Amino acid sequence: RMLASALFAAHFQEGRDIGDKDTLADIAAACGERRDAVRAYLDGREDLDKVKRMAEGVRKQGIEGVPFFILNRKLAVSGAQSAAVLGAAILQSLETGKPS
Repeated sequence: RMLASALFAAHFQEGRDIGDKDTLADIAAACGERRDAVRAYLDGREDLDKVKRMAEGVRKQGIEGVPFFILNRKLAVSGAQSAAVLGAAILQSLETGKPS
């Protein structure tokens, strides 16, 4: 099972706390990772600066919430939207690149 799918299932179907390091390590282990290595990574600071830089870059783009969609590199849609709104935004993002 892929890790992303396992995380979604753990959170949304099983109601597990995926913010808990032991829970994350258990899920990773079930997907074939070494539990002790995953737990050590989660306790460490190995990628802390990289994550902070990425978060700061996202904030500088004005992204402060989820979900956030960037469509066709031209149009941004923030927050939970209906299918109709997302569909219209997709169409609009495709139209903005066409010559008049």
